[in-house]
Amino acid sequence: MPSPEERERPEASGGSSSTSLPDTLALQTLMDVQRFLGRLETSVEGCERSIAQNTNDLNKLGERHTKELNQLGQRLSKEISDLKTEDIGKLNNVAHTADKLFRIFLGALAVILTVLGPPLMIYLYHHMKLVFQP
Repeated sequence: MPSPEERERPEASGGSSSTSLPDTLALQTLMDVQRFLGRLETSVEGCERSIAQNTNDLNKLGERHTKELNQLGQRLSKEISDLKTEDIGKLNNVAHTADKLFRIFLGALAVILTVLGPPLMIYLYHHMKLVFQP
């Protein structure tokens, strides 16, 4: 039986491990988990940087599109205004021409009725008188 001194004295390791196999496997698994968590943390940081960059890019793109749409709207508004001005001028010309043609037509009609009206009325009177004689 070993004496108390021998029991308290540590064994000299002659190349053998003082930890058991299950402890070694648990330690290796723990180290693998730690490495995986380190890689995961790096991945999360990369994702956060990517998200920040993409958000910034989307904001810049939205501002650029808003600016371009505003410029397009202003340009279209100016062009429509110019077209309206041109169309109104053309419509005024057409209306003036139509007014002149209508006045010429009325004048010609008045002349025709003045010249041909009395003889036509006399003809119709005599014709109706002959047709409807009792």
